[in-house]
Amino acid sequence: MNMQKVKNMIKSVLPPLFVKACRIITKNGRLPLNTFEGIYENFSDIKNATGYDSQESLKDTYTETVEKFRNFLVDEKILPQPTPRSQISNLLPMLVATFMDREKEISILDYGGGMGTSYIDCLNSIDCANIKYYVIDLMKKIELGRKIFPQEYSILFLEDISELHKVNIVYLGSTLQYIQDYKALLAELISKAPKYILLTDHFMGKMKTFATTQVNMQGRRMAYWIFELKEIIQLFRDNNYSLIYKSVNYQPCHHFDNFPLDYRVAGSCNLLFRKEDS
Repeated sequence: MNMQKVKNMIKSVLPPLFVKACRIITKNGRLPLNTFEGIYENFSDIKNATGYDSQESLKDTYTETVEKFRNFLVDEKILPQPTPRSQISNLLPMLVATFMDREKEISILDYGGGMGTSYIDCLNSIDCANIKYYVIDLMKKIELGRKIFPQEYSILFLEDISELHKVNIVYLGSTLQYIQDYKALLAELISKAPKYILLTDHFMGKMKTFATTQVNMQGRRMAYWIFELKEIIQLFRDNNYSLIYKSVNYQPCHHFDNFPLDYRVAGSCNLLFRKEDS
């Protein structure tokens, strides 16, 4: 089978953004290109870094989120379509489902939730009638997200975290690593007194936390934290949160082969923290 046929096969089963992010096949047919480059102490040490979004990425995300919501409307009450990210996207709905019997109404803050794709994951998996779902992200994403969902859906896009006082669940899906002052953000999120805080798709390891540059998305070079797992667990422990679940995501399109052995991470991880009674 020639290389072009392989490319076409992959594109037929993977979402466009996933293909672009992974760069699974290069022009020379080698697998795969680097995901990250460089080891730095701080974001400020990274030169030529770009913003998170580009016009192309915003367009792609909007198109994919609209399509995903339309598919939900067509296939409501039928099993959702599997994707390469199902191992990650299934976690939030599962957490919400286990929490439903305890609360008449559940409030969720999806920090860095884009245009609401994780809300659609919840719609696909559980009854969201008694759920209030809040999304905070960059302004351009908020504006586009507000165009997708009719008013009868219980998703609200907020411009500032100060608009919320208390929530049951905080969700950080592949978000914390892009926040320069991640400790300050965690402190602010913890101040909302959520019972659970779920982090998914964050690269963590045994080494000390370091900054790097994400380079696998065309036209973008994004500052990115690779976390020391012990540091993140301790940050939560200091605020009376216990780690009650952990898992690792198999993501062959990402690798650390271009890093020294001590800085290599096998896969991104998911961590669920629960607030303990004082």
